[in-house]
Amino acid sequence: MSKSQKYSLCSFGLAMLLCNYLAIAEETRPSPDIKNMSLTEVIANVIKKNPQIKETITKWNVKQKEINAAWGDFEPQFIGKYHRDKLDREASISEIQLQSGRRQYGEENEQYNFGIEGKVISGGNYWVGNTSSRQFTSVYKKILYDSFLGISYQQPLLKGAWMSSPLASIQIAQKEESIAYQIYRQQLMETISQTESIYWELAYAQEKYKITQESTNIARNLVEDSTQRVLTGKMSELDLMEAQAGLELRLSQQAESYQELMDTMHRLKLLFSDNTISENIQIVAKDPIITPDTLNEDVNKMREESLSLAMKMQPDLLSRKHELEKDKIVVGYRTDQRLPELNIKTSYGLRGHGENLDQSLRQIQDKTYPGWTVDVEMKLPLFSGIKEQNDLDAAYLKKNLSEERIKATEYELTQTIENITLKISSLQKRIKSTKIIVDFQKKLLEVEIARMQEGKSNIRKVYEIEKERDEANRKALETIVRYREAIMQLVYIRGSLLIDKGLASE
Repeated sequence: MSKSQKYSLCSFGLAMLLCNYLAIAEETRPSPDIKNMSLTEVIANVIKKNPQIKETITKWNVKQKEINAAWGDFEPQFIGKYHRDKLDREASISEIQLQSGRRQYGEENEQYNFGIEGKVISGGNYWVGNTSSRQFTSVYKKILYDSFLGISYQQPLLKGAWMSSPLASIQIAQKEESIAYQIYRQQLMETISQTESIYWELAYAQEKYKITQESTNIARNLVEDSTQRVLTGKMSELDLMEAQAGLELRLSQQAESYQELMDTMHRLKLLFSDNTISENIQIVAKDPIITPDTLNEDVNKMREESLSLAMKMQPDLLSRKHELEKDKIVVGYRTDQRLPELNIKTSYGLRGHGENLDQSLRQIQDKTYPGWTVDVEMKLPLFSGIKEQNDLDAAYLKKNLSEERIKATEYELTQTIENITLKISSLQKRIKSTKIIVDFQKKLLEVEIARMQEGKSNIRKVYEIEKERDEANRKALETIVRYREAIMQLVYIRGSLLIDKGLASE
């Protein structure tokens, strides 16, 4: 055996030793638990565990409770009152005469009040009940009882009247609940879109790692074949060294690709926000990176549908519209508060009087002494309502700002959808082009390896074509992933993501 052959054999041995070492290191690495998960399964787990989603759901539930609390303003209440007082003082001249010269006047009073009071949606307040009083004076030296059974009602005619003012708190609470719901939808869609994006990045990282593995296997086979050719004198030692260098480069690329895979997997685990996915568990994206069904869809039709859906379903836009409606309610309320206060008060009931409680109540039953009252009350600010006018001006300014925000949001949505659909159109063309390139590079590599085995090519040429093939494969996969992400962004920005994922109805 010649010196050069011994050198070649030694080089081959070192190369194989390195490959075996890496293989042993791979085998001795703790075997992880593999968890194959589809995109649907990942999204379901993330939604269940995500703390931001839980927070927005809680805030939405709080707003729902606030609506119920606002209706509580109209809940009737039972009122019970008891009052007693005693008075001793020097008697007046007339009282002295009535008391046969006694100079001290004494009086005792007790009053019982029972009834139901409440508020109606017209802004009025009512009271229905019974009032009984017991009185003793030193003048008459006997106890007298008075009773009243009836109803009283106060209705504002200008300020605070009818529906706008009494229901304002309820209407505002309803709009705030609607805004909280849209915030919940927004958070849910953001989480889902982020999850889907990382999921396809993981799928891409897996395929990229497979490409580097395949590339390493090709390089290993080339080293083995080159060593045999050197031993038989059909290849130079320099070609063998080039094959070995190519193997080392691909082993390095494989290690780097594996690290990228682990990093992407870690990012996906963070979305679970749960300790059930331990570090020893490896999540594998089992949904393949395939061309979506939307590849041949008309982009112009996609754009028009997205613009229409965005105006109806986009959470941020809907939140701003609910905010505008809320501001209009506030404007209506502030306008009402600028009016003069004009109230009408009325009461009707039956009265009874007697020397004991039964006697006074009997007169009520006999309807002997009915009575009624009517009062009109008016209040006007002396300086034309400084506070109320400024509150109204502020409400108008806020309403105008909300209108401008809606216009800005609509414009932003339109421009974003236009940009995304242009991107989708470009990616559709690139997917078709890259598929042709991948098929060509695959066939070219097969031909070049066959030519090298026949002695008509060399290691460098094979590596160049193999590198171009790998690059074409990566670009093809990357283009499909980017296309999927663009479709997801379009569905997200137009607000139909939850419907498309089967998590909500229209």
